[in-house]
Amino acid sequence: MSIKGSDLLVQVLLNWGVDHVYGLPGDSIDTVVDSLRSEQEKIDFIHVRHEEVATLAASSYAKLTGKLGVALSIGGPGAIHMLNGMYDAKMDNVPMLVLAGQVVTDVANTKFFQEVDLPNLFADVAVYNKLVESADTISEVANQAIQTAYEKKRRGGAYNPKRRFNGKSQDAGFTRTHV
Repeated sequence: MSIKGSDLLVQVLLNWGVDHVYGLPGDSIDTVVDSLRSEQEKIDFIHVRHEEVATLAASSYAKLTGKLGVALSIGGPGAIHMLNGMYDAKMDNVPMLVLAGQVVTDVANTKFFQEVDLPNLFADVAVYNKLVESADTISEVANQAIQTAYEKKRRGGAYNPKRRFNGKSQDAGFTRTHV
């Protein structure tokens, strides 16, 4: 039995002591939301009404607690809306991890509906950028992203495109990271 990438991601968050994630559920991140739900005794998923609110809340949480702020959103317009909160964290020098969905890998780079070039979009506000090609590297990338966020005391982000593995559509869980 294999472990979903989203479960591995949530385990990394737990290992780092993350106890709050702010976000807005959507298709490209549903598996992450499901994995968070399975750990709801340990991590509170705070459902917000707008992606900007998720990053502003995560930034505020980091400012008030000194802990990592974590925000979750779909890709495309949802990820674009996260920029203000990411800049808030950057300007106040607090650690934040942003997780954003993305289109299915099979249609990447085809101008598919809601596809946005997130690495370029987040380039100015991020200090770490890594594309995860499979669930096998999710833990390593997530750990590096969080470590970098704490070391740099800055904001971060990640993308979560769905990928196809072994002919089945499976969640890669954590596909690009910006910290």
